[in-house]
Amino acid sequence: MGKEYIVNGAKATCKYGKSIGVLQVNDNTGVSMNGSRTATTKTLGNTFTPNFGSCSAHHNCPCIPNVVKWEKYYKGVSINVVSYPLLDDSVGTCALGAPNCISFLHTGQYKFLGAFDFSKIPTEHIADICSIVDILL
Repeated sequence: MGKEYIVNGAKATCKYGKSIGVLQVNDNTGVSMNGSRTATTKTLGNTFTPNFGSCSAHHNCPCIPNVVKWEKYYKGVSINVVSYPLLDDSVGTCALGAPNCISFLHTGQYKFLGAFDFSKIPTEHIADICSIVDILL
């Protein structure tokens, strides 16, 4: 089972495409993680902008992703009663490709450094990470 939820802006590939696609979550406006909408099993259709480039499954024609279902999602919680959140190991089926041809490279979530994170960094290295610290020190 995956370790992290997929959110708006996640990066994915299709085994028949030539480019990385960026997920646009439009179905779920009520639940977000770290300020980004959470992708669900109802995040279907043409949800990748840009798309995956050209599609080798269809004579290298331009890719028009059409996600018809997701697998390996988190079944432990439902979102809006009818869907489940996607995880970093979730796979999607495209109507034009094959089962499970879409997979994620990055979840779309980014860690924000907090006071706890900075407390673990040696003082002499903090300025290398965040130049505004010079003003604060």
